Amino acid sequence: MFGVKNDFSVISTQLSLNSRRAAGGTEARSLLVNIYQIRLWKLLHKGEQQDTEAINDTLKCNTNELLHTIVALYDSTLPDIGAETIYNTICDKKVVTILVVIENNNSPKITPQRESEDDQVINKEDCLDKLVEDINYPDSVFKNVFSDSESSSSSEEDVDDGNSATDYSTGIGKFLEKVKSCSINIQQKLVACVTFQKVTTFQQPCQEEHVIDLQLMACRKKYRNNGIGRYLVKLLMDRDYIGEYDAIVTAADQKAIDFYRKFGFTEDAILTSKYRQRTMFSSYQNQAALFNRLKNEMIGLYAKINTQELMITSLHKENVSLKTRLAKLEQRQGDRRSSEELYDEEENTTDNYFLIKQLEKVSLRNEQSLIGW
Repeated sequence: MFGVKNDFSVISTQLSLNSRRAAGGTEARSLLVNIYQIRLWKLLHKGEQQDTEAINDTLKCNTNELLHTIVALYDSTLPDIGAETIYNTICDKKVVTILVVIENNNSPKITPQRESEDDQVINKEDCLDKLVEDINYPDSVFKNVFSDSESSSSSEEDVDDGNSATDYSTGIGKFLEKVKSCSINIQQKLVACVTFQKVTTFQQPCQEEHVIDLQLMACRKKYRNNGIGRYLVKLLMDRDYIGEYDAIVTAADQKAIDFYRKFGFTEDAILTSKYRQRTMFSSYQNQAALFNRLKNEMIGLYAKINTQELMITSLHKENVSLKTRLAKLEQRQGDRRSSEELYDEEENTTDNYFLIKQLEKVSLRNEQSLIGW
């Protein structure tokens, strides 16, 4: 099944996965899911029409929308890795991703429509870096894609950073707009996925070994404890599906070690040293993830600084305008005071004139009285 030619294929339909029985004796529940296999690199670079049509008919979305949804799931459950690293990992040439999809009866029914030529054109400016520069996305651009809150405390893995010049995040803005407007619902159906690649190594000349490199695994929080993680790991260990292999390697974080021990994984230094070249790349991949996070934080800080500078400029202009208005008001007030003082002076002068005239009349009458007397 793993070696099928199609880049999008069905592994199983209406598969019933049973949850664990709770400690309080709660009855186990079953979850019906469909399992798909997808090779994103080939679909994005050399996609066959039958595969793209199968995605559209089965999942009611196009390849790019499915890509962004997968990255959103990984980014929501593995926030320390960084979306850019996840894009490069799942779009690597040899990587395969398995999807666990549930039919959500409560989700709105959406009939897929043939995209117009304008919809098919991908704007290269519509990419992850441009959204990270926007301060409206301080944590993750995929923060609101899934309705349930996510947590990193699950059986997920670190990620390999691909060295591809292609920016696979193009079209992310259009995807987020469709999610917000509910014009697609793949984000309501995708509940888990695992990303891996099968590598052939030569430990000795003419002695090849096939190694399954499990790179990423994630499950939405509200669908955990349904046996999804167990199913995915057992599927990778199933030789009827994966073919012959000599080992499965993964770089598990501390929280996921107990999970993998249940399937026979070991941390034995002697056994794992044989595959050190496959497992030790995790240190590089952690550095790449941290670098991407640092870069995104710096871009976000630069965006905030630019916004603050614009705000400072605006406040400075407003301050100058207020000072100009204040100066005009003070000038008007000064002119009004000068007018009032001039008016008072003129009024006092008139009063003095009439008072003098009155005194002159009184003096004249007094003189006349004295003369007559």
